[in-house]
Amino acid sequence: MGNQNPAYLRKRSTAWIYSTLPASIALGPISGIITLYILQLGGTVIDVSYAIAFASAVAIPAAFFWGIVSDVFQRRKAQIVVAYSGLAALLVAFALMRSVVGIILTYGLYAFVTAASATPQNLLVMETSQRQKWPRVFSRLQYMASLGSAIGFTIAVVIASVLSLRELMLLLSGMAIASSLLTILLVYQPHDKISRERFANNLYAFMSRIFVSPIMILKPPTLSRIRRIWAKINNTNPSSAKLTIIYEAIFVFSLGSGLFNTAYPAGLNQVGLSQSNVLLVLLAGMAVQVIAFYVLGKRTMKAGYIPSIVNSLSLRSASYIIIGVAFLFFSKIGALITGLIFYPIASGIAYAFYYISSNTLVFDSLKGAGRGSALGAYTALMGVGTFLGALISGYSSFYLGYWVTFVIGGILMLGSSIMFGRARMMGQTSSRNKGLIPETKNNLIGNVAKTNLSSLITETKETA
Repeated sequence: MGNQNPAYLRKRSTAWIYSTLPASIALGPISGIITLYILQLGGTVIDVSYAIAFASAVAIPAAFFWGIVSDVFQRRKAQIVVAYSGLAALLVAFALMRSVVGIILTYGLYAFVTAASATPQNLLVMETSQRQKWPRVFSRLQYMASLGSAIGFTIAVVIASVLSLRELMLLLSGMAIASSLLTILLVYQPHDKISRERFANNLYAFMSRIFVSPIMILKPPTLSRIRRIWAKINNTNPSSAKLTIIYEAIFVFSLGSGLFNTAYPAGLNQVGLSQSNVLLVLLAGMAVQVIAFYVLGKRTMKAGYIPSIVNSLSLRSASYIIIGVAFLFFSKIGALITGLIFYPIASGIAYAFYYISSNTLVFDSLKGAGRGSALGAYTALMGVGTFLGALISGYSSFYLGYWVTFVIGGILMLGSSIMFGRARMMGQTSSRNKGLIPETKNNLIGNVAKTNLSSLITETKETA
């Protein structure tokens, strides 16, 4: 019969979360590795932009497809195993491939396959834990993803200095296989199934879902739904006008991030940094991001949603521009030093504030039965912005120079910051009174961060 002790069963119910760690180790450094691999095979930053843009485009229908699969078959374990096994197979395929075009196409397939795990994992959190513990269990799932990425980058930095990228990818494929085996051992099929619609009704579920995979589409994008969402966004009342500016600002942010992040690893390599040093800069950004989320969770945010966003985007903008100037005037040593200082500021500190503030703002601003469709449109909008940014990035870097791309990315961050500031100025009083976009002193930002991150310590003690 096995151990039927209630405490044992509670621990076992969410122990499956630890099965995600090896796969997160494999997933973390893949984007940087693929960029370096394309350049090693003789490709250019334009080829890199094709790969990332193609993956970004594929991710949108992939999110919808795997969501439907999850609804129809409701086989959480099988779907996660498919994702991890596919990841392992594709890493081997990358290692064996010698064609840049083949790498680009395979990277699109990689985006499609790896999207399979996000929905069942987040549904499992709700299906295998009590509702009052959802925030802490979601935080543990996010923590496994962040910790795994940091470990993956650390391994990549060390291995890339002594072995080839092909050997590194083969090693990472073993991590994906380990997650597949752990999933088979630890995940069980819960009796009570929960619909994906819960993602639109619970902030913690939504934040965790897009943290694992940034695109979430709950319903098919029919013409009538698109028209309703568009009509709501373009409504002339002050609250809707404010929401329209926020959506536009988020699109500009995604565009600028796509521009910078696509070209930056390639730029570091092109100025003469070794593959190991490029990965070291990316590791610094990831490590600071993990720390920033933790520190943010220890504080109560008092400024409000939009002021936190404006400040973080201004910081990100300055960092991008400084990195661009360093590429223009300094050698590879200058690029390395500014990268180790300002890239962590942009992708770590500034991004942590922006991520929690912007996603909480959008979630809390959308009310009613149409929230699921509106959140899907929001994540798709970010995906489209990233796609266009990645596509433009290759050409601007190749023909105008990397520094131009980075400065443009910084200008777009500044533009997004200004747009959020304009949204704040529009109808502050009316938005507070109507409760559409609250700007309270002790708002939900600090509570979300605190529950999602600080509770990891408590949860770890409870399950030990």
